[in-house]
Amino acid sequence: MNYGKKVLVLSQVGEGFSLAQKRLSAILRIESDGGVTTLYLSAINFKPVSEGKFILSVMDKKKKLYTFSLGKRPSSLTREFDFPRDITEGFAAGISFVSEGIPTLAAFSDCDGFKIDKSDFKKAVNAK
Repeated sequence: MNYGKKVLVLSQVGEGFSLAQKRLSAILRIESDGGVTTLYLSAINFKPVSEGKFILSVMDKKKKLYTFSLGKRPSSLTREFDFPRDITEGFAAGISFVSEGIPTLAAFSDCDGFKIDKSDFKKAVNAK
């Protein structure tokens, strides 16, 4: 059985989404074990919104985008999902605020093995 794990720290890239002028961030861990892939997210210092919602977008090395709803205040998320089993090749992730169908990137990171420009990641999220 193959086991793989990648951890990303998503850093703030957009203004206006954090609590009390603090920097927002998130820790994203993706583990694959025996064909089951599980995502673990801990979001830090995101302020709640009354309208709209936050989403987590994860892009694999083939540029396929996986999207998860985080609701009105991101805090934590655990999900099993259909992600390529060899996550050691890398991925990118971002948390966006979506209002009236338009996403605004709030936090982003990519990892060794898969580098993508933040603007290209935004375009992919906007196109979905």
